[in-house]
Amino acid sequence: MTIKDIATTFSEQTTAHGVKHVWRARPTPARFVWTLVILAASGLLLFQYANVFKKFFSYPVQVRVQLLYGTMQFPTVTICNKNPIRRRMMSPRMRDNLLKTYGDHTAETSINKFILNRNDGTDNETSSSTNSTDELLTPLSDDASNHLLYEFLAEMYKDANVKDEWHLYGHQLKDMIQECSWAMEPCNITEDWVLTHHPIYGNCYSFNSGKDRPTRYLHRAGHFHGLSLTLFLEQPEYIGHFSQTAGIRLALHRDRTQGFPEQFGIDIPPGLETSIGILTAS
Repeated sequence: MTIKDIATTFSEQTTAHGVKHVWRARPTPARFVWTLVILAASGLLLFQYANVFKKFFSYPVQVRVQLLYGTMQFPTVTICNKNPIRRRMMSPRMRDNLLKTYGDHTAETSINKFILNRNDGTDNETSSSTNSTDELLTPLSDDASNHLLYEFLAEMYKDANVKDEWHLYGHQLKDMIQECSWAMEPCNITEDWVLTHHPIYGNCYSFNSGKDRPTRYLHRAGHFHGLSLTLFLEQPEYIGHFSQTAGIRLALHRDRTQGFPEQFGIDIPPGLETSIGILTAS
């Protein structure tokens, strides 16, 4: 059998498309066209093979990420103004206790001037009180300041009138909270917040305490779906020895439990926007 016979047999019996037409085509131009078609198809096939092998040996990695938003219990948020007593609420007896407690660190004349300037009702109340504050205060370490504050508040709460109305001496929630929203809906200041007392910070207020209202849950991530607050610190009401720095002490804890802002809280300074994210630990 000659090579021509073998080629004829192959072209007649092969299942490769186009080869049979190349052999049978008459005249020669038709055979040339079929040959070009077969070569073009073979080139595309080799091109596809090359791309497949190139991709395979590059060892690509495909990662699929799916974000699942589950339900998470929102913690109780407790906020305390770092100044326990408003300056306007300083009574003569409290002033005497202040003199007694801080007598080794503060001149009596400065304290008298400091208290009186806050209650004279004049237009330059803020500026005069600021000047007298500078005269009143001398630097104290945090430990010394806290120790003296404990002594002063202990004497203060011995007063029967103060003991029954202690919440009136600290900063009031309606004055501190300028804006409050939960999941982009306005809060109910009187119902959503619970007043508690702290021996150092005075009035503290807890959101989502679970005592009078159902516990709140987070269904989506992001600060728009949580608690948002705009706070006013009332710094003109600060008494320097009670708070070496201005700000809010914030503590996060479980609902229906006592928060410990002094031990486990964080400081929120004035004049800044602060974002706090939480996550659940497995």
